[in-house]
Amino acid sequence: IYLIPSEIFSQEKDDPVTTAELLPSLIDWCSAKAAFSTRENLSEQPFTKCNTNPLRFAKWFKFQATTQSIEIKVKIGDSEGTLKFPYISLRDDSLNELTCLQYNDEQDDIVLNYNGLVPGKTYYFSVNNHNHSQYAGTFSLCVTDVESNDFSFGAVKLWNLKDWCSEKAEFTTVAATPDGKASS
Repeated sequence: IYLIPSEIFSQEKDDPVTTAELLPSLIDWCSAKAAFSTRENLSEQPFTKCNTNPLRFAKWFKFQATTQSIEIKVKIGDSEGTLKFPYISLRDDSLNELTCLQYNDEQDDIVLNYNGLVPGKTYYFSVNNHNHSQYAGTFSLCVTDVESNDFSFGAVKLWNLKDWCSEKAEFTTVAATPDGKASS
């Protein structure tokens, strides 16, 4: 568990609890393209399990869980945003990190899936970029609490299997979350 020393956030304007943007809905909600920026909060951010140095560029969000699951997509590149090397960190209401995800490449979208939220509780997440001002920029955001097929309980049901084929590239394992026991 990673805790946030209170001296990191010396001014109220940098405090993620007071500055986090409340998400209006969690049912397949998406922002406008390039609606948010990591240049909004430039103070030193709390450490995450995904990086060894504190990050300085962040945009914070908060939401009230309505299910046990959350899927957070950060979209960049083309018209989606100018952010490079993105990170996502999901935290509980005490700002203890639950999980994080970091970039694979400079302009790759990233998708964080998490199962284990308590409905009714408030959670926070931050979108950051690699620790240099040239990587800070805008991004698009999509969030949903609809159970993802990233977990077995959200599996896609296949009813009619006689000569059935999916649409081309309908499914992906990109950013899949390991869960359950590994196969033999």
